Amino acid sequence: MEDKKEDDKIKKMAEMLKQGYTMTSDICPSCNSPLFLKNDLLFCPSCNKQVIKITDDKEAISIIQESMLAKLNEVINSKIEELTKIIEKEKDIDNLNSYLRLLIAYLESIERIKRISKSTGYNG
Repeated sequence: MEDKKEDDKIKKMAEMLKQGYTMTSDICPSCNSPLFLKNDLLFCPSCNKQVIKITDDKEAISIIQESMLAKLNEVINSKIEELTKIIEKEKDIDNLNSYLRLLIAYLESIERIKRISKSTGYNG
């Protein structure tokens, strides 16, 4: 079973080389496999995910902030979808009013996230 996994990993790496990736001397922090580079993006074929190389604390903080903003934006958009479904079915005017105020708060939060993202250079 382990041999099959290793063979699959090697096949994936060979395929990436054929696709124009370059094997780097960097290794994946999760699995210690070599990382591959294409179009300025590092990729781990074993984990099947992009890897971000952090060079200093400031860059680490920036990446964490970008990730948090993206996740927050995703959660708020999901809440807007849920709320929209509730609003479509709601008949009570007082409940509708409450839901609409909540929707406005969500939309304002998205706008704030966009402003923060612009000020930090993040395009989320």
